[in-house]
Amino acid sequence: MTHKSYSSGFGSVPNSTPKDNDPMVRIADALEEILRLVKADQEKYTAREAREMLQTDELSKEWKV
Repeated sequence: MTHKSYSSGFGSVPNSTPKDNDPMVRIADALEEILRLVKADQEKYTAREAREMLQTDELSKEWKV
């Protein structure tokens, strides 16, 4: 998805096609971008949580001696 700089006019986009001016298409594109960002954030959080669990397990093994 490419980002376009929208002008302050009512739905006018430089070098646009009629499809680009459709508000539903713009909303759908924005939602896709939001979902992509949320998914990437969740993947980072899951990986970090897994690392922390491994570190906690390793520390608890040291204390069980």
